[in-house]
Amino acid sequence: MLNFYRDIWFEPSNIMGEVLEMYYNMIMMYLIFIFFLLTFFFYFLFSFWTSKVIISHTMEFMFFLFPIFLLSLFLIFSMKALYMSEKLFGEIFSFKLTGNQWYWTIELKENLLNSYILNYEKEYYMRNVDTSNHIFMPINTPSLLLITSQDVIHSLGFPDGGLKVDAIPGRLNTLEIFSYNIGLLNGYCTELCGPLHAYMPFQIEFLI
Repeated sequence: MLNFYRDIWFEPSNIMGEVLEMYYNMIMMYLIFIFFLLTFFFYFLFSFWTSKVIISHTMEFMFFLFPIFLLSLFLIFSMKALYMSEKLFGEIFSFKLTGNQWYWTIELKENLLNSYILNYEKEYYMRNVDTSNHIFMPINTPSLLLITSQDVIHSLGFPDGGLKVDAIPGRLNTLEIFSYNIGLLNGYCTELCGPLHAYMPFQIEFLI
């Protein structure tokens, strides 16, 4: 795979992130190929401008067939990524997450914990990212996240993991998480939910 941008801004931490990275690389390679193909075509067209080239039925058919072939490949990979985002493995570890204005409530084995953003008076490692409570998960273990909302519509997204799920009042959505790396997975509310929308982070720490 082409990983020329991984060290700059994105390093996937789970399988879904790897799938999205592969999909992005594939699209970039196709775009580069199309650019050079169109460059060659326009050079050929203006260098050999004849009536036979203009009314060529073979060329017209190729320009009709080639985009359909590319779109079919994009469709196959898109459906595969969508399927993998819905179901990867059989879950072993599960917990429930409830969105509130403007914090998250963690429900794990009949225990309730509220996860708030750390204020400026306390020590923090990353500003506006660290939380008072977060979930600890084992690596290489399929985990199921049940998410809902108590008041308005929220949405939890993990950019490094390529994961996102909506938290809707009265509805229970699911998200399967699997990581093979040790470290923190930082999540954020990605749905405008009020004046403190930007201060609703959530963290999952993966351990051995």
